[in-house]
Amino acid sequence: MKIIPEIQEVIDQTGYKSLKSLMFLHYLVKYTNPNNILELGTGFGCSSIFMAKAFIGDRIISVDDYRGDTSVTMGQPHDNLVKCDVGHKVMLEEVDSRFFNDPDFHPNIVFMDASHNKVDLLSEYVSIEEKLPKDHIIVIDDLFSTDVKEFAVDLLKKDCYDLCFMPKFHDGMAVLSPYVFQNEILAAITKGASYA
Repeated sequence: MKIIPEIQEVIDQTGYKSLKSLMFLHYLVKYTNPNNILELGTGFGCSSIFMAKAFIGDRIISVDDYRGDTSVTMGQPHDNLVKCDVGHKVMLEEVDSRFFNDPDFHPNIVFMDASHNKVDLLSEYVSIEEKLPKDHIIVIDDLFSTDVKEFAVDLLKKDCYDLCFMPKFHDGMAVLSPYVFQNEILAAITKGASYA
C-alpha cells in the first residue's frame, strides 16, 4: 500500500509513530477478504482508511461516540475518509460502541479500539457476540493496558477462539481467531512487522 500525502496527513493527526499496526490491519483485510468489518472506535479514521484500502466486501461500519475525546467529532474522520478516497466504503455511526445494534450486520473482522475499560469492552463484545459468524477475527488494540489485557484473556477462556496472536505493534494487539485464519494472520503480522 502506498502512503500518499493525504494518508500521511491523517497519520500525523493521530500521532502514530509506526505504521506496523495500520499495515497489519490493511493486510489482514487483504488476506482474509471479509464481507463485513466492524470498527469500534473511529478516532480520526486512520485505521478505517488502512482497512478500506484493502476492502472489497460489503460494508465497513465504524462506530464512535467520542465520550472520551471531545476534541474530535464525526466530521473529522468523515473528511479524512473522503480525502483518502475511501468515504464510499466506510459507514460512520456516532453511537455508543457498548450498545451497537444492527441486527443485519455480521462482521467477519471486529477491531476493538473504543474503550480501554474492561467493563466497556465486555459490553461491546456482548452487544455483537450473537451477530458474529462462526469464522471471525477479533482484533483488540492497546493490549498493554491492564484492563484490555484482562479482557483479551477472558475472551480466550471462553473457548470459542483457537488462536491468540499478540504482535507488539503500537501499544500491543491481541488477535483472536479460529484455526482457519492462521496462515493469513501470520502473513499479515509478517507484512506489518516489515514497516517502520
